[in-house]
Amino acid sequence: ELWRHDQQIARFQGEKGVFELVTLNHLIPQKLPLINNHHVIESDYHDALDSLNIKWNDENIRTWVELFAGEVDSTVKRIRGMYLRYNYVRFTFKELPHEEKQAFVLGFPEGKKIFFLFRFKKGLSRSEVDNAIWSLLKTVLITGKRSVQVSKARDFQSYRTNVREKKSSKFGATRKRVTSEIKNLKDWWYVETKNYVIKSNLTYKNRDLALLIQKDIEIMRKAYTAFFPPIKEIDEVSVVAVFKSREEYQQYIPANLSWSGGVWMPDRKELVISPNYIGNRKGSNAEMLPTVYHEALHQYLFYALDYVTSPMWFNEGHAMLFETCKIDRTRKTVVVRENAQRMRVLEPLIKNNRLNLEEVMSLSPNEFYQEDNLEKNYAVSWALVYFFRKAGHLYKDRNYENVCDVILQELIKTRDWQKAAMTGMATINMKELNNDFLNFWTSKSKRRIAANYGLFDRQGNRAK
Repeated sequence: ELWRHDQQIARFQGEKGVFELVTLNHLIPQKLPLINNHHVIESDYHDALDSLNIKWNDENIRTWVELFAGEVDSTVKRIRGMYLRYNYVRFTFKELPHEEKQAFVLGFPEGKKIFFLFRFKKGLSRSEVDNAIWSLLKTVLITGKRSVQVSKARDFQSYRTNVREKKSSKFGATRKRVTSEIKNLKDWWYVETKNYVIKSNLTYKNRDLALLIQKDIEIMRKAYTAFFPPIKEIDEVSVVAVFKSREEYQQYIPANLSWSGGVWMPDRKELVISPNYIGNRKGSNAEMLPTVYHEALHQYLFYALDYVTSPMWFNEGHAMLFETCKIDRTRKTVVVRENAQRMRVLEPLIKNNRLNLEEVMSLSPNEFYQEDNLEKNYAVSWALVYFFRKAGHLYKDRNYENVCDVILQELIKTRDWQKAAMTGMATINMKELNNDFLNFWTSKSKRRIAANYGLFDRQGNRAK
């Protein structure tokens, strides 16, 4: 595991399969002291690496490839400059029932060797496989010139960010891995903040969206943290990817999400954002920010709750609570406002008394995302969280203002979203909740009081 992790540059997954990009640094060190016959101490592993001095040839390159990717089925095929300006070696593998594997090792003039592994799903035509391979090989440009990439990135920064705050060694390692991946991709650049790496292939002319995200993301992070202190120190950098074209974005994400403007992808550990160039660019960028705030909350909860799934209404409701907030970039504070988009869906439900709050608060992920009820579930989830957070204090002795905190504590304790949801509901009277919920959303005066109720103090901390 250490050997693979410490050489891997990038891993991408799409509809056709998986692509991995790896640097050949060394073979697996031998004769390391083992713990329980399986594990090694990381410091022993790195000490052993220091003593290795490998000179690559066809034989040990093949050994390395088989250690990483499995048994190859042919002798080494060396090809010179056929598609790229570098020499490379091509490998094919024993036939597998569910996928086809091909690999290349590219040799660079300075001695660096890079491994490209393609794992395609069965059923693709030969032309589909070949086109995918050569398009990816040609787009990956490894210059090894960090100074060029960093100076280019500075042109895209809205301000210089101090990223040297003391973090765990694992956090630093993930930041280094992410930035190393980006440096190896043609036309991509990155900027760093305290907790994020924002990467993009936007041109300088169209960089405004990335600049806005850089300005806002840490302010939002502080607001998220105020309500959801991490269970333990977050030891991974958070990644935001902003694409220069809608087409690239849609090719990168799963097909069933092609309608979206942005999405948190936990399998890739990336928040990915599509550009929006409809109409005025300034207005288009402003329209994308609510999506960023929404998906960034999902991303933050993933890490803050130590990968624990929370109740759907709780997770989506808080994401929508933050998506329409107003940011004061001077004071670095957040004001939570009503969500007009969700209100348009909620109003007829309230008018016709078509609400079952207990049902929504108990929905599983599959049930929540059923297409027929999705917009209703979103609207009711937002309205519940807004009601508990902003209006709970208006209903004395109901305990509404504590429901979300009770759920959070139960999640930490049990790591079970269903138990957390049930515990939260058990602290209140659900019949009273239905009545009070309708009372609030049909009362202009109470909604006005809630609108003026601040969730954060002037320092951006949670208001007492």
